[in-house]
Amino acid sequence: ATISSPGEGKVYAIRDLSGSLKTIQNTGHIIAKGSSEDVRQAIALANNTSGVTITQSLSKANSDARKKKEKDGKKDTTVYTQIVGDIVTGSGNDRLAASAGQIKGDSYFNAGDDTLALSGDAAYFGTVNFGTGKGTMTMTDKSTFTGTLDAVGEMVNLTLSGKAKYLGTVRNG
Repeated sequence: ATISSPGEGKVYAIRDLSGSLKTIQNTGHIIAKGSSEDVRQAIALANNTSGVTITQSLSKANSDARKKKEKDGKKDTTVYTQIVGDIVTGSGNDRLAASAGQIKGDSYFNAGDDTLALSGDAAYFGTVNFGTGKGTMTMTDKSTFTGTLDAVGEMVNLTLSGKAKYLGTVRNG
């Protein structure tokens, strides 16, 4: 799903004002586009108080397509799944996990004990604001993070393994 604004507005690809949405599984594209003056939120779940799990992975069809393209030893650079725009969660314990594709935008976890987990060849570009509560960031396999980890003065555990690359800075930690 893609939604865009010509400027000075608010754009939401997924927005839950009731606070009842608890799970999002993305195997495609969630995109909120607009001008630099716009509020661009790909996922807006600030009213959730019980916790949210957002996962991003390859669909079976895209996994098969990637295997077919890479069969001859060539790297497949197709972006099969992505989230573009900010991600905002509420006061519960939230989890954002990506095993493939890209996340481009800033994440605001707000309150709660929150987790960002990158694995596979997932790539994150932006700032992660952990808010109040314990923060956990894990990176495995060939995942990459390019941006800023903002601990907001709280404790954040960052763990890297495999060939994961952290290409960023840490603020308020």
